[in-house]
Amino acid sequence: MPARRYAAVLGLLLLAGCATDAAPKSATISILGPVAMLKVRVEIARTPAERQRGLMGRPSVPAGTGMLFAYPDAADWGGYWMKDTLVPLDIAFINNGTIFEIDEMIPCRAEPCPLTTPKSEYDHALEVAGGSFARAGIGVGARIDLSRT
Repeated sequence: MPARRYAAVLGLLLLAGCATDAAPKSATISILGPVAMLKVRVEIARTPAERQRGLMGRPSVPAGTGMLFAYPDAADWGGYWMKDTLVPLDIAFINNGTIFEIDEMIPCRAEPCPLTTPKSEYDHALEVAGGSFARAGIGVGARIDLSRT
């Protein structure tokens, strides 16, 4: 292999090794309620584009999976809508690792779509298949371990 090509490949490998500190795109989180625990494998939406796309167009959200919307700090990040979302979802609004509100959202195929807006500031929101929180006994006050996100 010519020296230039070897140096280029070595450089790419070194850069790839440096990328191991990048934030994960998915994680498993634990939600701890007063009498129940729920583990959810989540995709993590960190960028505005990822958060805007959310779970749109997905034909299903399998049990035990969801999407975690991560924000840099607690603030009024606005609401969520179900435009082009094909399945009912539950959304939990979270601040400092505690669920303070859970809302049900239904698919919306034509505008104007209703907006689901929490009553307080939040730093994370978690969407799962509709009914998942109730079936698992998870409600307001449940704690979420976000240490691996």
